[in-house]
Amino acid sequence: QMIGLATQFAVHYQAASIFCGLRVGNAATAAADNLVTATEFSQVWEELIQMPCGQPELRLEMPLLELDAWQVIDVGFQVATPMEKTWSCEENGPDPCWACRGCRAREAAFQQAAKPDPLHLVRKV
Repeated sequence: QMIGLATQFAVHYQAASIFCGLRVGNAATAAADNLVTATEFSQVWEELIQMPCGQPELRLEMPLLELDAWQVIDVGFQVATPMEKTWSCEENGPDPCWACRGCRAREAAFQQAAKPDPLHLVRKV
């Protein structure tokens, strides 16, 4: 749905590219079939956005596709991403639960990147 909405904006504003933050990890850490599936996904979506809107030059860019989570965090720090506004928790509470798969993956990625996670300020004990 988000790619479809982004396509509408891109066509309206005559953008050259749509950027998507999909990530599956690199070939060393992701199963080869998942990486192929993600690559095929991006190619299929690029074709799907080009055909109906009549803009064959419109590109779907996925710069994070093959990065590991810690590499995404490293890039985020390089470009001054407000990490306190990012969210990985699968729960709906106001604070991260730090127990779900998303929170545990986030914690591991920040540790691997050797960067502080600002959401730890609200960590539940």
